[in-house]
Amino acid sequence: MDDVREALRVQPLHADALCALGEMQALSGRVAAAIEHQIRALMVVQDPKARARLCHRIGVLWEDGLGNHAEAGANYEIALAEGISERDLLHRALRHFQRTGRLDQSLEVVNGLLPTATDPEELATLWLVRGEIFAAREGYENEAIEAFDMALSYNPARQEARDGLTIVLERRGDYRQLLQVLEAACDVGTAQQQSSALLRMAEICRVRLDDPTRAEEYLRRAVMAMPTRDALEQLEQIYTVASGRLSERRDVLGHLVAFGPPFYERVLELAKLLLAEEKTWAWCLISPLLGVSQVEADIKAVVQAMRKEFERPPTLVCSPADYEILRHPEATPALTEVLTEMGELLRPLGISTLDQAGDGGAIAISEGTSLGKAFAQVAAAGGMGGCGLYRTQDLPESVCVVNSEPHPMVVVRTEVMQQLVHAEVGFLFAYALELAKPGHRVMAALSKDNREQLIAALWLALGFIPNAGKIASKLADRIREAANEETRGRWAVQLGELRSVDPIEEGRRWWRAVCGTARRAGLVAGADLRQVFRVVSRLEPEIPRPRVVARLDELDEYVASSDVLRDLVAFASSPAFGKILAGATPAAE
Repeated sequence: MDDVREALRVQPLHADALCALGEMQALSGRVAAAIEHQIRALMVVQDPKARARLCHRIGVLWEDGLGNHAEAGANYEIALAEGISERDLLHRALRHFQRTGRLDQSLEVVNGLLPTATDPEELATLWLVRGEIFAAREGYENEAIEAFDMALSYNPARQEARDGLTIVLERRGDYRQLLQVLEAACDVGTAQQQSSALLRMAEICRVRLDDPTRAEEYLRRAVMAMPTRDALEQLEQIYTVASGRLSERRDVLGHLVAFGPPFYERVLELAKLLLAEEKTWAWCLISPLLGVSQVEADIKAVVQAMRKEFERPPTLVCSPADYEILRHPEATPALTEVLTEMGELLRPLGISTLDQAGDGGAIAISEGTSLGKAFAQVAAAGGMGGCGLYRTQDLPESVCVVNSEPHPMVVVRTEVMQQLVHAEVGFLFAYALELAKPGHRVMAALSKDNREQLIAALWLALGFIPNAGKIASKLADRIREAANEETRGRWAVQLGELRSVDPIEEGRRWWRAVCGTARRAGLVAGADLRQVFRVVSRLEPEIPRPRVVARLDELDEYVASSDVLRDLVAFASSPAFGKILAGATPAAE
């Protein structure tokens, strides 16, 4: 840079030196200064083509460096006027003409680019723009449809092209072809895109084609793709009590609870539908009404009568066949599988002995006691036989998993153990044992501060990220020592879809989902939401303790106060929970 400055001191308007200095300043982030020097060079450059190329460069600096689209566009137009036809300039000019609504110039640029384009993504973009141009003109619907079709032929997942095609077909009133286009979206789109397309198809069938049967089918498919309040509320209007389709109404109500508040208005209706044949499920849902003073007299009588039979339920264990629907959807199976294998190779990891758990004074709870026996039964039924139960006064968290050999151990804070009654026992034990499962326990055994470093270490060991913090780097070295190159390569393939995901965020998300899975397992084991609310509020300090309230809307406010409570109520109301309960077996048989 010093040589360039010296050249400019000798000859202040040396064009090449001004351009070179401008480029150096652009690389160092001084974009405004770079533009100033390029403009000074423009004052002395005489060749029209060279001036046009310089205008192109100045436009790029305005657009990419400073975000000034107006100045950038003016420079692009000057460059185009001199006949410059570089593809980058043409694409930038195209975006400029689109921003300013100049359809004729946009179409001219597209027509100039299409004959020489070879990249499928570029071709999809150009045909998309061509379609948008014709879609904006009256009487050019056929041309727009052809262009959007071409865009989709080069990239079937190009949602903007499908959206444009949808708008043009609807404007033309061709609803049957529009249904075909939207149907195609269901084959390539995301779950959200599929659900949106199916919801739109239902509306077309109901409003435009007067076909309620087909509309209902599309609504059902929309819910299967991704439940939304809109689709479910439409189905709720179809599956009325008067229609007699009570099984369908039950499923819709169960899904709708997740979109509360209100929660308990629908929970109560769902429970009434369950009372005749699925009393355990019904009791789980309505047990919190024991803490609501203003309830319909007949409902209050039912709750009080059921309390005698169901308040002390047997501890249930989810069938292995139903574990897939028990697991929280964000607990990525591929990551769990890799962590399971890594946990076998990498020992010790986290808290691995009892003296490392809290105050180090853990006391064994013998199988000769009622609590010890119940824990052993739940552990054996869930495939975790040999896992030991302990208690201690001081723990950083209510439950601590010890990643020991040959079996893990669970240590529970003494005050939590002392307060357990009835269904709370099953909830706590199933919850703790889920955290102690292979794959889960490698993170559960780490301190809260170090948990989020585990996935960062794994990502670093697999080459997904170039570096990490001190703790993660040391752990990554241990992973490389424990797992050979072939194993790490296999793990990298298994986790390929997560390669670009931030490891800290992925670790937090996965751990939240694992804890959610553990709470769901606990809810199956102790199927009584009232008691589950109590024990969860003792396990999680941020969750308020349940209290007696006057009205259902106050109970809704309590549920809405915590994401954990919302998830528990939503899951307890879902068809999946009903299926799990139906297939669950008592831990003690």
